[in-house]
Amino acid sequence: MKINKIKEMVIYNGIDVEKFTNKREKNNVFTVGMVGRFSNQKNQIVLIKAVEKILNDKILIKLILMGNGKTRKQCEEYVKKRNLENNIKFIEGKFTDLMSKLDLFVLSTKYEGLPLVVCEAMAADIPVIATDVLGVDEIIEDRKNGLLVELNNYDDLAEKILLCMNDNKKIGEFASNAKNTVLLKFSKSKMLDDYYNEI
Repeated sequence: MKINKIKEMVIYNGIDVEKFTNKREKNNVFTVGMVGRFSNQKNQIVLIKAVEKILNDKILIKLILMGNGKTRKQCEEYVKKRNLENNIKFIEGKFTDLMSKLDLFVLSTKYEGLPLVVCEAMAADIPVIATDVLGVDEIIEDRKNGLLVELNNYDDLAEKILLCMNDNKKIGEFASNAKNTVLLKFSKSKMLDDYYNEI
């Protein structure tokens, strides 16, 4: 009896890398950003608590959270209650408008499919920290092209943010390796080539 072997190939969604190439502004205060729908899944409150911990240690840092959604009001109320408004801002808009203002991108998500926003940050040469969950771990190789943190662990997240704040050489290496990762695996041209090769 003849058995037909089925060949399987994973084709990742790709991004237009050139769209996310930018020159970052020089910030007086180290600036962290996250872009995403405000929801239980995206878990912005963990990032807020991590930044709060850093501020409580008398280390100056700024956080910009872009997006809208069900948990935004809850996050805004937490920030107001803790008197963090001077350091944590909530905005709306496009990621391309925010990229140049960031020294670090964080995705504090609880779960993902394949988070293209991480690829977009990497394409823009922004160092990335993200939760070590399925989907994210297909993009980030810990301590090579970014940093992975434990789910719901704002202490771990704060520690990794401080590492990025204090080691410019290391985060420069992360950003460079990350850009190469996107070009090799997650670019639009790579996706199209893979589809054509499968036809």
